[in-house]
This record gives sequence, structure tokens and C-alpha cells, in this order.
Amino acid sequence: MPARYDALLFDLDGTLIDSAPDIALALNRLMADLDRPELDLPAVRSMIGDGAGTLVERALTAASVAHRPEELGSYLKRFLAHYEADPVQLTKPYPGVPETLAVLDAKGFRCAICTNKPQRATEMILEALDLARYFDPILGADAVANRKPHPDHLQAALTAMGAKRERGVMIGDSTNDVAPAQALAMPAIVMAYGYGRRPLSALGADLILEDFAKLPEALQSIGAMR
Repeated sequence: MPARYDALLFDLDGTLIDSAPDIALALNRLMADLDRPELDLPAVRSMIGDGAGTLVERALTAASVAHRPEELGSYLKRFLAHYEADPVQLTKPYPGVPETLAVLDAKGFRCAICTNKPQRATEMILEALDLARYFDPILGADAVANRKPHPDHLQAALTAMGAKRERGVMIGDSTNDVAPAQALAMPAIVMAYGYGRRPLSALGADLILEDFAKLPEALQSIGAMR
């Protein structure tokens, strides 16, 4: 494999893990607090990807909960209390993720997390699923000054890794992953099974993968393409 592509930056939700069921549970506990009907899982999936605050705001709007912008913080706090109480009740890695990360680790690839999920929940989930050992650094939305889609999020991870952007690849599932990679002139791979709201063909990713286990092969292909 081309040595220059050995710094891998990963999104979390919709890329490494299917967290939507637990996110839905926590949102629906918030809905119960507010005496509102439950949100269905497909609706919740469509809300994920732009950070917890945006997620809660979308949920409140979908449930017709009138709220002022200054009230969002209190709703977010209530949601996070529900979510962080048990964020891995139903959350699981996608097929092939643990095994493939082990392969990449054995081959000397360096891996980092760049997610718009809050830092505390991110660390809790990765530890519970025994995936944290593969990533350094782990950068959630509140661990950086500017979160995705700002390229600073990715650059912060590369800097912490001591890696040049020419050696980096972003692996995610949405425009929030592809756009900052493009801003840094880095290749991007998107997973077809993720939570992205735009058509995959419109994202401009270098490769689209159906199977996470194909990632080592995909990295080889990108090296050949570039």
C-alpha cells in the first residue's frame, strides 16, 4: 500500500457504528418528558450528522415543540443526560469494522476519529465497543474550535497525529466528511450504508464502499488513482 496514505481519519456515526437506535431511544425519552409522540427510527436517522444541538433542534421541530433559540441548550442537556446514561444499549459496529481496524493497525496505519458527536459520548461508546484502542486522537465536536464541515476539524487530527495532509484520507458517510477533505486536497471515501442525506453520487467522493471490509483494498485503489 502507498506509504503516503497512512493517516486515516474516520467519522463515527453511520461510518463505524450504527448508533441511530440508541439516539432514537434518547430522543424519545426527551419526547416523553415533553408529552410528545415518539419519533420513528427512519426520521431519527435523517436527523443525524450535524452535531447534537442540530439533532435536538430537528427533533423538536419534527415533534412540533415550540422553542426559542435560547432554550435549545436546556433541551440539549436533557437529551444528552438520557443518551449518555446508556449510549450502547443497541449501538453496534457495522459488519467488518473491528476486524478491518485490527488489520489496518497491524499494517501500521494511524487512525483518528473526527466526529460531530459530543466528546464524552464518543469516548464512552468507543471504550464500550473496544474500539478506542485503534484511534489517537479522538476528536468530538466539542474537542475542536471548528467542527466538520470546517476543515480545521480534520487538520486538528492530522496535527495531533504528526501527519501531513498529503498522507491523509477521510472515511465517512456524508458531505460533512467529503467537503472538508476536499478543502484540504485529501481523498475521501464514503460508506454507502451511512446516514448522509444527500445522494452519494452528489458528494464528489473518490470512492463509495458498500462493505467496510473492503477499505484496505480501497486505500490501494486511491493510491493508484493519485
